[in-house]
Amino acid sequence: MKPRIRPLALLLALALWLPAAARAGPLTAGGDYAGTDHSGENHRNETLDGIMLSGANLQGIDFRGTSLVDALLDAALLGNADLRNADLTRADLTAADLTQADLRGADFTMAVLDSAVLVGVDARNVMVVGASLQGADLTGSDLRGSSLAGADLSGALLANADLRNVDLSGALLLGADLSGITFAASTVVAGARYDAATAATLPPGFDTSLMVFVPEPASAALVLLGVAALAGSKPGRCASRTPRSARATSTSR
Repeated sequence: MKPRIRPLALLLALALWLPAAARAGPLTAGGDYAGTDHSGENHRNETLDGIMLSGANLQGIDFRGTSLVDALLDAALLGNADLRNADLTRADLTAADLTQADLRGADFTMAVLDSAVLVGVDARNVMVVGASLQGADLTGSDLRGSSLAGADLSGALLANADLRNVDLSGALLLGADLSGITFAASTVVAGARYDAATAATLPPGFDTSLMVFVPEPASAALVLLGVAALAGSKPGRCASRTPRSARATSTSR
């Protein structure tokens, strides 16, 4: 006697199988995989330019040598991911979580990493030229030998990061936290802009002579208003004016 397959059990099995099948499918350039689960998968040396992985679970994924140019990875989970030598030029990683990821040799030129979590990442010899990392958390990250020239690190947390041999020339460091950083004479900061909030976090011995100090916005505005007032006033001019009320009175007469 053949066992009967109940329709309800079949539907339940199908419901459990479909999500797994969706996860296991191959990734393709330009494809939309937002919110899907590809944790632990191997996608080494693939070309996935323009792929959409917003909010996807990519923890522990292997993206070594993969091209992810213009990829959408905002809010993606990339903890412990292997991104060595990956190309993420102009990729969007806004609010992505890359905790403990291996980023050695990766290219993030002009990428957006605003509010991204990069705590404890191994980011040695990484290209982050012209990238935006506003409010990003790079606490305890190893950035030795990397280039962040022209990058926007406004409000970023770099506490206890290793910045030896790092190029920060022309970078924007307004409000950045650099407390406890490791630096050396080879740390390039020429033209980097910082403010009082950043200065308060700099470790002893950090040379700011080649950096550009930016005053607080309110103070700068007051200075500009003061200069404008001085330029518009002339000695004796106010004393010679007839008050508007007096002119009105004489006219009514």
